[in-house]
Amino acid sequence: MAVTIKEIASIAGVSRGTVDKVIHNRPGLRPETYEKVKKVLDDLNYSPHPLAKALVEQHEPCKIGVIMTPDYNPFIQDMLKGIKRAKEEYQFFGLEVEVYQSKSLETQDQLDALDYFERSKVNGIAILPVNTQKVASKVNSLIDSGIQVMTFNSKNTDIRSPYFMGQDNYKAGRIAAGLMKRTLPNGGKVGVIISTQLLSCHSERLSGFRTQLAEYYPPITIVDVRENIDRGELSEEIAKSYFKDYPDLDGIYITGGGKGGLVPALDSKPEPEKHCVVIGHDLTANAVSMLLDNKADYIINQRAEEQGYLIIKIFFEYYFRDIIPQQFFEAPIEIMIKESIYSPNSLS
Repeated sequence: MAVTIKEIASIAGVSRGTVDKVIHNRPGLRPETYEKVKKVLDDLNYSPHPLAKALVEQHEPCKIGVIMTPDYNPFIQDMLKGIKRAKEEYQFFGLEVEVYQSKSLETQDQLDALDYFERSKVNGIAILPVNTQKVASKVNSLIDSGIQVMTFNSKNTDIRSPYFMGQDNYKAGRIAAGLMKRTLPNGGKVGVIISTQLLSCHSERLSGFRTQLAEYYPPITIVDVRENIDRGELSEEIAKSYFKDYPDLDGIYITGGGKGGLVPALDSKPEPEKHCVVIGHDLTANAVSMLLDNKADYIINQRAEEQGYLIIKIFFEYYFRDIIPQQFFEAPIEIMIKESIYSPNSLS
């Protein structure tokens, strides 16, 4: 069986990137490090895979910048796992990936990230964009300069790039409304928590949710819509406020991150015996716990880690295999319930 780069790195006690530099005679290593890795390669009679070798020889190194929203959102953390996995896999072909982690959802934070990657002379940029004209204008200027751009998760319709990866968020919102109606067939009162109107994915989900509810009778009334900026502590504060103002609240629809903050609010609601339906998005670790603990009824999933991996794969195939991307990579819409979650205690 052929030895892998990962195994060589482990034997030599170095990173996979260091092994890659030795294999392809790239600069930047101390002589003793080079000789140590070279000895392991020789001892194992290592030979690069012919396809990998051909791709490396035929293409110049390529750098991709990825602009993410804050990683305090578990959904973003899951996307980053996929990005990291793809980065490690494709770096040996000469694809460099750098992630710029925004600290806020403000326009200026993304403008700073775009300026940084422009100075870094990247070949391509993947961005989860806030839906403002300033961001669109900056991205369009980079597209005009020859930088390939792909948006993901949330659209900014003023950005001229045709390439987008993510859910049909309007449809996902309609599905959330359908689930709410099935759980509340006699109607009721629902409070909505969204991340921010600056991200179109949330406004689209809310629009789909509203539109679908309007088609039902008995009516489900949205008592209010409040923003939590994907923060759990704000989710808790908003939910407690909902329960205070509407002790008979029948449901909560949360369109983004911060779901974990609902748990203490649910545990302390004025009418503890009354079930409050909770519908959210993204099967993060806290969402799994909420389903298993009966704190959430439905989670609409879109496979965050797979999306993160696919972002990098798309750029790799474009630059190294000359494969033109399709314009819309549609993420799945999966309806998850408690019984969807594997529990080791359920099997002997």
